[in-house]
Amino acid sequence: MPMIELRKSPRIQVIWRAAVKLSDGSLVATKIVNLSVGGVLMHCPQSLEVNREYQIMMEVPGIVGGADQQFKVACKAFVQHCILAEEHYRIGVKFHGLSDLHQNLIDAWISKASKADQAA
Repeated sequence: MPMIELRKSPRIQVIWRAAVKLSDGSLVATKIVNLSVGGVLMHCPQSLEVNREYQIMMEVPGIVGGADQQFKVACKAFVQHCILAEEHYRIGVKFHGLSDLHQNLIDAWISKASKADQAA
């Protein structure tokens, strides 16, 4: 029996590289593990402050070109939760300040995954 998604925005599983800019200007490498229309869940080696805004940069593969085509997607993200899980923190962020072009790319990934799920 398929699992029913009860969230406002469905999530898709991805493995994308990203970085978070800290208040001192340093960058922390992270890994995005799932994506929704409004945000991501990422694994990060250090804690981020909940209810705080950070700048993030994601490497998003192109829909058509796949791994050969990468887009650098920069936006601001608001930390919703930060939970220590094994050797990393699971950090959920909500996008804000995402350009229309980059939002369209995220929407295309969600749409592609939804179509693949329906075909399965």
